[in-house]
Amino acid sequence: MLVEKDSMHINLRPLNGYNKPFNYIVCEREAGKSTELVSAVYNDYKKGKTSLLFKRNIVDITDEYINSLLEIIHKFYDESFIFKYNKQSLKDGVISIKDKDDKLIFMIVALSVKISKLKSLVLRNVSKFHFDEFICNPKFGEKYLKAEADKFKEVYNTFYREATEMIKCYFYGNPYSMHNPYFMWHNVDLKQLKKGEIYAKDNYAIWCYEITPELREYILKRNPLYQFDDSYKKYAFFGQAVNDENIRLGTLPVNYSLKWIFKVDGKYIAVYKNNYVEDLEDRFFCKIEDSIGWRRNVYCYDFNEMMEKTALIDREDREKFARFKRALQRNLVTFESINVYYIVIEIYNFI
Repeated sequence: MLVEKDSMHINLRPLNGYNKPFNYIVCEREAGKSTELVSAVYNDYKKGKTSLLFKRNIVDITDEYINSLLEIIHKFYDESFIFKYNKQSLKDGVISIKDKDDKLIFMIVALSVKISKLKSLVLRNVSKFHFDEFICNPKFGEKYLKAEADKFKEVYNTFYREATEMIKCYFYGNPYSMHNPYFMWHNVDLKQLKKGEIYAKDNYAIWCYEITPELREYILKRNPLYQFDDSYKKYAFFGQAVNDENIRLGTLPVNYSLKWIFKVDGKYIAVYKNNYVEDLEDRFFCKIEDSIGWRRNVYCYDFNEMMEKTALIDREDREKFARFKRALQRNLVTFESINVYYIVIEIYNFI
């Protein structure tokens, strides 16, 4: 190692101590996530093992991104190390990164490529999956893939069948929001996620990492003009996430009755309407229902959600939901959780 790592940046040993297959690191910028990712990939390569590095979209995989990973190896391990790869493969979303002797170091994969292509990959001695920037920021136009967590699970199961040991997955992201398809997959109780702590349960662990005061001071000394984004100071969790701050959260009020049920990504979203006559404004409450009475119709916007007792939303149906949409526009809807809010927003243009 050319440069000794300092103690100011993140070190994944505390997270690894839980020995879970699915590990999530959510933290501020400058924490050193990329260095930890590359270190894990490089160390596995030296042990004769291989890693899969995921990005969400093909356009996220560029020469610049690949070179930034190599620079970390040059800084900490070997100045003469090189990456060899076919630049034409960038547009395909599956790139094999090899050393000077054509030995595979790791593979970068865009999760957006067809699942059949991902399941046909041949990769031996897979040790780890790394998902770089797994949390989207919708304010920048970023979107999760359709059934993204299910797609990731399919790929994981494909490689796990050939594995001789547990494949450990690491997801790295900034705290734009507590909502993402992976936390929903694990049914994470978002209220349990706390600044600076590791929350572990069943087969996953989530580290809400906070950069050290020493690192914050170090950054400011090197660049006095550096401004920490206020949303990152607040740190994402406990309703403080940059995109979650103005969401109305609560429990089902009294004198609200069930109005509609929507089926979205296999979940039933119940919409309750305020029954107080003296309240001049339409107010609603939305929550996830585990089960529904089959005497009630369920609305969906996707043919894949069609099943008995469901109806696809059409133009006439949209008139029924006009008051609900107006209430959403005026922030008069309360939600059971952050996840329910984002599910409803996802179908806003279809209702």
